[in-house]
Amino acid sequence: MIKQKRGRNKKAIFFSLDALIALIVILLSITVIYPIIKYSQKESYIPEDIISSLSALKIGDMENSQVTAWISEGKITNLDKSVLEQIGEFYVSNDPAVKDMARLLAEEVLSTINTNENIGIYYDGKLLASQNKTSWENAKDRAVERQIISGIKEGEEITGYSARAFLTNSVQTKYYYFGGYVGEGDIALNVDYSGRLTKIELEVAANKQFNICINGECSGSFAPAPSELEPKNFPDLNAYIAYFTEGSNTFELVPADGKKNFHVAGGYLKLTYEDGVQYEQPVKYYFTGIDGVINLYDGFYVPGDLNNLEVHLKAKVDDAAKKMYMKLGDTLIFSRDTGGNLINIDYDDAQIRSILSTAGKDYSDYSKKTIPIRIGIEGVDYEESEVTAEIFSDVMLSGSSNSVNVKATVDGVPYNKIEAVKRTNKKLVDILLDLSRTYVGLVPTKDGSVYTNGYHELSTDGNSLKSKIDNWVHGTGNKDFCAGIQRSIDEFTPDSDFRAIILSVFDPPNQCTIWETDPEFIAGGTTLYERIKTRVCKLALENNVRFYTIEMNLGDSVPAQETRAAIQAMANCSGGKYVKADDLDGGLMDAYTGIITEIKDLIYEMQTIDIIESADASSYLSPDSYLEFDYTKTEVPYGIVISSEKMFDNEDSGSFDVPADSDIVETKIVSYSGSKWTKDIKINEDFVYNLDDYGSDYTELGDPYAINIPNSVVESHNNIELRTATTPIDIFPGSPFNKIIYTVVKKMNSFSQIASSADGCVWNVEFEDGTYSAMSIPAEAAETCYYHNIDNTVTITCEIAPGVQGDCEYSDDALKIAIYNLFKKLDFDEDGRLDTKFEEQSLKVSSSEITGIPFSWETEAQVRKWW
Repeated sequence: MIKQKRGRNKKAIFFSLDALIALIVILLSITVIYPIIKYSQKESYIPEDIISSLSALKIGDMENSQVTAWISEGKITNLDKSVLEQIGEFYVSNDPAVKDMARLLAEEVLSTINTNENIGIYYDGKLLASQNKTSWENAKDRAVERQIISGIKEGEEITGYSARAFLTNSVQTKYYYFGGYVGEGDIALNVDYSGRLTKIELEVAANKQFNICINGECSGSFAPAPSELEPKNFPDLNAYIAYFTEGSNTFELVPADGKKNFHVAGGYLKLTYEDGVQYEQPVKYYFTGIDGVINLYDGFYVPGDLNNLEVHLKAKVDDAAKKMYMKLGDTLIFSRDTGGNLINIDYDDAQIRSILSTAGKDYSDYSKKTIPIRIGIEGVDYEESEVTAEIFSDVMLSGSSNSVNVKATVDGVPYNKIEAVKRTNKKLVDILLDLSRTYVGLVPTKDGSVYTNGYHELSTDGNSLKSKIDNWVHGTGNKDFCAGIQRSIDEFTPDSDFRAIILSVFDPPNQCTIWETDPEFIAGGTTLYERIKTRVCKLALENNVRFYTIEMNLGDSVPAQETRAAIQAMANCSGGKYVKADDLDGGLMDAYTGIITEIKDLIYEMQTIDIIESADASSYLSPDSYLEFDYTKTEVPYGIVISSEKMFDNEDSGSFDVPADSDIVETKIVSYSGSKWTKDIKINEDFVYNLDDYGSDYTELGDPYAINIPNSVVESHNNIELRTATTPIDIFPGSPFNKIIYTVVKKMNSFSQIASSADGCVWNVEFEDGTYSAMSIPAEAAETCYYHNIDNTVTITCEIAPGVQGDCEYSDDALKIAIYNLFKKLDFDEDGRLDTKFEEQSLKVSSSEITGIPFSWETEAQVRKWW
């Protein structure tokens, strides 16, 4: 009982102490803090009233002589701005005189306020004007009223601009294609265009030198590339523009020697002109004209479902007893004579339908497909000439041929030292002997002379040749490959049509015993290497021999450098090829493979169709001849039409991308097949062309140069594969000079975000073909901007600050941003080069000032009071 009573007394004491403390706090609040709060709130009315008034009062309603003067002078233009905003606009200007106007206006405002208090107007914490007796820094008490002003910031403009840039369709590019093989004689194109012609470009694979004639005006002499698998590009024929007239023109390639054994193995004429016409879907295919002996291999394409087809030819065969014929695919359309006169050969739609029906075909077989076309003369033998090839492998079996650095990967297996040399030569024998009428010989040199135990005469016996290669061993003495070259030259037979020596070098030679006493050899140069080069080039010319030279493990000593220069010159002077095997992943085998491929192409070029004239095979096909067709068309979207060219990645394949926000209009694969036929083409693993669909005797079939890809199978990214052949089983890669030529329609305009200026710049722009253009947008622009590629590096810069170049994306100029965004759309592969050509007049830019849209930046206005 006692404990319980004591406990209640202790709790009562604690309660009394708590109550006492609470009472003291309440009394202090009432007597001290409340008067201070009440006084502060009461005294803060002046800053609040000032900032509210300045926010509500329009600058145009302010009765002040200084403000009235500024309005009349045009320094204040928007009379609806609040006084607080107008002070801010003056304050953020980069012009010191305008910035000082902010101070003057703030002082004018404070001068109208009758108070004895310390008052100041601040922007972003910086004092503009004040009425004060004591300083802010020494104040014991302070009160601040704030208001945020959107759209202004010190050092930034407050007037917004936006720009729109767009391209018009005034400049067009049009291609006029030659066939896959067009001969023999003068070759002519029908060229029809409207508007102002601005550029002419020719790309063609031809067998010999030619002149250019336009509407009968002839001038110039042009040499083709050495191989018919390699076209020659003549990018600037603008001197010929004066020869063209708006409308129909005849463009001719005429053999410079006047002989009718001239032919073209693919190519095109490209015109750039201004006419403002939207893309026109084709309704005619014009044949390449031939004045000599008609021998045409080509193809045509109908983009939709074929409804109507007509043939209209104008032709002549001088010999009245001979007939000319035309095949579409494997179907013979006609075979008839011309009576020795130039006549029209016309077949209307009903006749074509009947011919196809008899052959078991209809128009569905000709829709959305590239169809081979063949036109020739009956009674003329079109034969493949048989070529006999003789090839020696001359290997320098010096000490370095057994170096660990000598390597080769053969059939996926890596080898090095002398075994690598032997394995590659065995593979060389296998590949070369697969070619018909080809003979291979082995002339290795060791210790300064021909290595007899490893030598083999020209032969087609692969096992015998490879057994000799098994005997090869490396030498240890003198280094001399001259004896092997002379032995090979001596053993070529008079019957050979193609002669080649493949020379493999592993050490710089230190002698040339077989020729060293010959005065002509001694006079051939000041060094051993110069003398060897001079003698070999002379032998190559006299004996019609091509040298293919390979070096491996030579190093960089002075003798090595001189040897390298000599064997490079030997290859060049003979029309062969030099390869440094050290630079190739597969080593010696990769070097041999590249050379073998080139040799095979050359042999097949020599087997080009040969025309043997009996009686009179002279004939003429007018370039006004054409196929006319009607088909179900797909509407072409509106926008700018852009044509682009993309080289193949290698001899087998290429790829291209359709730009974003674009519609594909046309895709052509141009194939330089030379004396072979384009066998098949795949896009994204699916066949879109296969010559085997029309037969196995290719000499009876056409060979299109430009093969179309249906729009329906083109994706955003596309892989193309192409093969050539002479028969369905003799298959080869194509030419690395093949191209993808595609046309898209794109809405080509761009906008900028709101920016503080719209001064623009002088743009220096690079195009995909390597040409440059400078354009001032607008005309009075002074700054310089760049959109180009330097050393395979994309270089795009704009002036983003005075004297400072930087990323255009971070510019604060509406015109720069709009043009930059437009150029990005024109740079399909993002390589810093625009994929479409245009003139400055086709690039239209508009700009407009944006008002009432604040920028994202802001400034804080303050009215302060202190005491």
